[in-house]
Amino acid sequence: ELFRLPTGVTSTPAPCGRIDGFYDPGAQQLHLCEELLTYYAGVLTPPGEDPRRPAPVVRDATLVSFLHLLGHALVTVLHVPVPGEVEEAADAVGAAFLAAGSPEDERTVLAGSAALVQRSRTPEPPHLVPWWRHHPWTEARAAHLRCLLAGSHPPSEAPDLADPPASSCREAWLRWQTLLTPSLRLAATPSEATPPPPSPPPPAPARPVPSALDAVPLAPVASLRAYYEGLNGR
Repeated sequence: ELFRLPTGVTSTPAPCGRIDGFYDPGAQQLHLCEELLTYYAGVLTPPGEDPRRPAPVVRDATLVSFLHLLGHALVTVLHVPVPGEVEEAADAVGAAFLAAGSPEDERTVLAGSAALVQRSRTPEPPHLVPWWRHHPWTEARAAHLRCLLAGSHPPSEAPDLADPPASSCREAWLRWQTLLTPSLRLAATPSEATPPPPSPPPPAPARPVPSALDAVPLAPVASLRAYYEGLNGR
């Protein structure tokens, strides 16, 4: 909903045969592997809790992983020039840009990122968990994500987050904003602005209110949260 995409991107939560997640540009599909979700439930669930009932930390890690993979997809589809590390770029376009502006979404992203950093300090061998080799969740990445979310706020509103300084974070955020603004639906093109507004449509007939999974519109992270909770409720 946020970006004008030149082509569709589908999400496929399905078995992949390995503990991983990736974007397939040829098929234009984002794969959040079920093996990765099962792995997260097993290694992130606090001691004494039932991994079959996902704890908040498992949900947060899953959501931030999905947003990161979505960032990879958006960078590819929108042909975004990557100014540095590709993993940090995916964090910026996916996690930071889609969560910024909502305190709850920002907390979700930061909590999920912190959990992944903690786990990635002692990762399993790459042949067992390829996810950590393809998407290493380093302290540098976590700091970059915190910086961008802090920089998304004007200096007077910047939350009290970890360094680097707010001024450099603000500059980093504005650079990404400049890169992505032409692809935003909020940025009207001349063809969109010129025609007069259409006549209002006739009132739609009453219909039942959709369930949480189908209700629209939802903020990006809220939509993912509803979807993930629906998966675990089956």
